[in-house]
Amino acid sequence: MADDKKKRIQVPPPPGNFGALERVWEQLRLAWLLFGDNRVSLLLKVLPVLAITYVISPLDLLPAILFRLLGLIDDIAIFALAIMVFNSFSPEEAVVEHLRKLRFGAQYKVSRDDEGMIIDVKAEPVEPERESAAETDTEAGEDMPPTEAQQTRQHGKHT
Repeated sequence: MADDKKKRIQVPPPPGNFGALERVWEQLRLAWLLFGDNRVSLLLKVLPVLAITYVISPLDLLPAILFRLLGLIDDIAIFALAIMVFNSFSPEEAVVEHLRKLRFGAQYKVSRDDEGMIIDVKAEPVEPERESAAETDTEAGEDMPPTEAQQTRQHGKHT
């Protein structure tokens, strides 16, 4: 019966340190990408719109004029909760795709079909580093005695 349960797709953690503010920024960017994704239902897309409307509207649960800091904190908390719910209820394959794109760039795209997993990799050819002509001359000429022009350059003498 445990095999029948659908496994959640895992997204590797981002490289390097990833602090709280970076996670918040990632969630906001994820919400933006999901908002533009056709796989997310229109009904679910109403949630961030309502949250933004609440933040900019003069009507508040705790008015900022009376409660100063608490009035601002409730706006931020309601907006953050709406974004978290929006990201959580969005289709998993869309969330995973956009998270991978955010964390690792557009290096690859992973999708699934009836036959299994498809990994589409964007590869660019890398040219080998070319040595400069001066380095090539000095390396090639180590066994040979220096020419007159090379001696003149090294010692600064002109004949």
